[in-house]
Formats: sequence, C-alpha cells, structure tokens
Amino acid sequence: MTEALGVLMFAGMLVPGIVIIAVGAVGLRRARNVMRRGLSWLAIAVGALLEVLLGVSVVSEQVPENTLPLVSMVGIGVVGFIFWVTVLADCLKNESRKDNKRRVWALVIVFTLVVGAVLYCLLRRPKRVAELSR
Repeated sequence: MTEALGVLMFAGMLVPGIVIIAVGAVGLRRARNVMRRGLSWLAIAVGALLEVLLGVSVVSEQVPENTLPLVSMVGIGVVGFIFWVTVLADCLKNESRKDNKRRVWALVIVFTLVVGAVLYCLLRRPKRVAELSR
C-alpha cells in the first residue's frame, strides 16, 4: 500500500515538470519575438529544474550522503552545457559572415567551451547588437 502511494506521489511530482517543459517547447515553436522566446526558455528551464530536483530527491534517498556534491556538479555541468550550446547557436545564427567573424567566434566558443561562451557574451555580443541597431 505504501509503495503504491509512493509511486502515485512520484508520478504526481513528475507530471507537472513534463507539462511545464512541453508548454515551453510549444511556446518556443510559436514565439515570434525575443520576449516570448525568452519566456519559453524560462519555462523549459523551470520544468527541467523541477525534474532535476525530483531526481536528486529520489537519488538522495537511495545513495549515501557524500554523493550529493557529485550530483550538484553534474547539475552545474548540464547548465554549463546548455549555456554553451545556446551561445554557440546564437553566434552561428546571428553573427555576420563578413571578415570571418562567425568562424573565428565559433572556433573560440567550441575550443574554450564555457569560457569562450562567456567571452562571446561579454565582448562580442554587445558590439554585434549595437552594430545591428544602427
């Protein structure tokens, strides 16, 4: 009886995260401006965070206490990977093809990983946005 209740509670916690991720994905496909796209990504991130927290709570019940830092590092790695892919996609999609800027920044981002993505966001992206607004 308690196992069935536990499975029901687990499903009750799993479903909202999946629904939030699905709503964000549908919104992302229909988004026409930056604000809606950002809100869709936020919904996807919140849903994923709910699922990660659910996974950590399930894992923390079954494994020793000293593995929680490892789970935290995996979570930080996943967030860093998502940031890296997002910045690389932004560079490849929006950077101009003139003067090989797209290739150079893409190589910097690919070979230096998160450090290159942060450098792109801090150094190049504001300049590109300023150039496009002229």
